[in-house]
Amino acid sequence: MIGHYIDGWRQYATFSGRATRRQFWSFYALHMLVLIGLAAVMSAGASPEDRAAPVLFVLLFLASVPPLWSIGVRRMHDVGVSGTWFFVPYANVGYALRRGEAGPNKYGPAAP
Repeated sequence: MIGHYIDGWRQYATFSGRATRRQFWSFYALHMLVLIGLAAVMSAGASPEDRAAPVLFVLLFLASVPPLWSIGVRRMHDVGVSGTWFFVPYANVGYALRRGEAGPNKYGPAAP
C-alpha cells in the first residue's frame, strides 16, 4: 500500500499508461488518511493566531492535485475508457470500481 502511494507521487505527471484498482485505491485511501491526520494534528496544536498550519495544509492539498489526477486518468485507461471520464462526477467512481481490461488495450500493456 505504501509502495503504491510513493509510486503515485513519483508518477505525478504521467498521464499515459494504466493503473490497477489496487494502485488507485491504495493511493487515494492513504492520501486521505494523510490529509485527515495532518488536519487533526494541526487543529490539536494550533492556536487561533497560528496561520502557518492552514497554509501548510492548503499547500499539501494543492501539491496533491497532479498525482491524484494522473493516477485517476491512468485508472480510466485501465478499464478502457478515455482519461477525461475521471473528471465526470459519479461516472468516474463507477469506472474506478470496475476490473481493468485483461491484457493490453489501446492505452498500453496491463499494469503490473
